Amino acid sequence: MNLEIFAKGCLASSIDEKGYFSFSRFFPEQLEAVAPNAMWSAMTDSAAGVVLRFRTNGSRITLRCRPHNVLKLFLPVAKQVRPSDKRQARENMKRLFGGGSNRHAQVDGIDFLLDGRLVKSERPRHTKLRFSFSNPQHRTHEVQIALPLILGCGFARLHANGSLEPAANRPQILCLGDSITQGFVAGWPSKCYVARLADALDADVLNQGIGGHIFQPESLNGMEKLPFVPACITVAYGTNDWHDCETIEEIRSNICGYFARLEQLFPSVPVYIISPLWRADCEEARPHGAPLTVVREILMQETAAYHRHMTVLDGSTLLDHKVELFEDEFLHPNRTGFAQMADRLLQAMRAQAGKQPE
Repeated sequence: MNLEIFAKGCLASSIDEKGYFSFSRFFPEQLEAVAPNAMWSAMTDSAAGVVLRFRTNGSRITLRCRPHNVLKLFLPVAKQVRPSDKRQARENMKRLFGGGSNRHAQVDGIDFLLDGRLVKSERPRHTKLRFSFSNPQHRTHEVQIALPLILGCGFARLHANGSLEPAANRPQILCLGDSITQGFVAGWPSKCYVARLADALDADVLNQGIGGHIFQPESLNGMEKLPFVPACITVAYGTNDWHDCETIEEIRSNICGYFARLEQLFPSVPVYIISPLWRADCEEARPHGAPLTVVREILMQETAAYHRHMTVLDGSTLLDHKVELFEDEFLHPNRTGFAQMADRLLQAMRAQAGKQPE
């Protein structure tokens, strides 16, 4: 069975020698742009935001899953980690792949939704996934299988004990950003803020979140080939720019170049720019000496002067400043945090000039 006909939220797919399909969220030009950074490149391997969505009058679904080679992806990342960041990197790897007190935490998953309701979540592993539900009258239901946010996987042999038809297309939104947009480490793909936003807007989503990413204009290369006009776009970078860039001038230059390219690509699409969320280390000194709020200030200045169809939303108000809302207690929201973020983000989008995204 060709899984491509059921896939939403991807730009391409490939099939290996054993018949497993993998789905890509990016154009080749985008992958080339992020390739020099091993972390960014590794994060593009996941199918974050991709769902298999179909209708069936059956009651039993099976799907084979086979994770990609983790060591092949992350060994280059380890080689690029700066000595000052090695401790944090080790903690992140434990959280991702087990070890220590977090070895039982679910940081990634494959979700099964029945008529929009989450029914089951499985850890990504090499196995046959099974999903069943009561359907004695053989009524037609919509099933959605949300693919992992972090770990790249191949999928094959989707079967149902009844009909199997692609679900209808919906309006599409484009979400650009870093690890928070990708969904790190929500655990349940259907519970990250991007999935919640798409559900609230009754839309499909192309999630181009990349862990560790910054405002990189070149990462928009190839987007002129996007096969749809987004109903709206969200952009959520800045926290890594603030953390990693050496100077304020570098941050501003990245933002200016990115907005200029985005304006060229989507001159009439509503763009909602989310300034950085609160983070527990936002008071710590960075090489440039500026607080985290400097990113929002630059975003406001650039959009007001040059990009009036872009709206800056204050990310610091989207999530209460409480460590218990963060999976890692400082940066990445947990499931409760993502729920709050999505609700407030939707309200903020709808409040802008009385406009409600369609």
